Amino acid sequence: MARPVPDSIEINPVWYHNEARRTCEMNFTQFDLGRLNPGQIVEVTLSGSAANVRLMDSANFSNFKTGRQHRYIGGLIKESPFRAKIPKSGHWFVTIDMNGLQGSVSSAVNVLPGVLSGKDKLPGAHQ
Repeated sequence: MARPVPDSIEINPVWYHNEARRTCEMNFTQFDLGRLNPGQIVEVTLSGSAANVRLMDSANFSNFKTGRQHRYIGGLIKESPFRAKIPKSGHWFVTIDMNGLQGSVSSAVNVLPGVLSGKDKLPGAHQ
């Protein structure tokens, strides 16, 4: 059973984006996923409009919050659910925002049980 993450895809290759924000004022929803291991799957479900979804380790999340350059898995997500494979052990976060977009969105994040190998197909994956 999936472990729901409280508020606060086979991705192959894994997409990392570099981004530096010009302003530090940004409204976003954050989900603290805690410590995750390589191969675990994070599933983000969106209802409503498309949204910007970022899966980040703790160092990149810190940079994101302070407006510095950061790396993440995700981007503009138009189809739900979005699934991403954790590439390395560590503390992970998901952020969801509507910056540059119109509309509204509600979201839920789950960490799926088990680990998938690179050969496994993940339904609903963004490639």
